[in-house]
Amino acid sequence: MHIEAELDENHAQRLIALQQRLQKPLPEVLAMLIDLASEQTNENFIALPEPISIVQWPGINLSREFMYGDDGR
Repeated sequence: MHIEAELDENHAQRLIALQQRLQKPLPEVLAMLIDLASEQTNENFIALPEPISIVQWPGINLSREFMYGDDGR
């Protein structure tokens, strides 16, 4: 399947950083994120007023230290 997406600069940079950190091709990173989102129970999705944020997913570490290997100093 071919998918195109227009991301704002912030999300684009975070996706690139995540891909680099995981050292996986973009399709594999997106597949992992889709699988992770699919593991959420239907009740969790129904209870949300809008799409779930990636920072709400358990097991995803988006800290600066994890993403960039430093603490930002």
